[in-house]
Amino acid sequence: MTDHHRKGLHLLAGVAMVCILGCLGLLALPALAGMRLVDAPNAFGHVANCQVAAPEGADRELWVEVGPPTATLHGWVYEPTVAPRGTILITHGIEGHAAAMADVALAFEELGFRAVAVDLRGHGCSTGDWATYGTTDARDLSLLLDALPESGPVGVYGLSLIHISEPTRPVGISRMPSSA
Repeated sequence: MTDHHRKGLHLLAGVAMVCILGCLGLLALPALAGMRLVDAPNAFGHVANCQVAAPEGADRELWVEVGPPTATLHGWVYEPTVAPRGTILITHGIEGHAAAMADVALAFEELGFRAVAVDLRGHGCSTGDWATYGTTDARDLSLLLDALPESGPVGVYGLSLIHISEPTRPVGISRMPSSA
């Protein structure tokens, strides 16, 4: 094989590698844009009309339409016996779900707060085909908050998943502005 042929093969191998890497990069673009990072934990096993037993102490179940992209969030509401001092939205870790946060919700309820344990998009009984690690969660939680009666200040208690996208500052959760 001549030097000329060897250089040609190296060039061809280099072009093939660039094409392969470029195609892989195109597949990653939605993730880079924050649209889709990974398939949701329940993406392949979510049961339509999810039916789970209420965790001990939960007062009611909550279902709220959110989006875009469209999804339905599921949660459990824990109401204190007195007028709430505020509302605490409670989120789970990457492979968690709302019912697993029952002990935390009960602790906040005992302190006089309305506690809402939420199945984030694509987790537990909530719908959604992918998890975005926080890029849509603040908006989703704001819409969930709008579905609740006002009760003073709002706080968020979250495990690792809710804070991945903004680890150095609080997640921006507030009621959505009215379209009046």
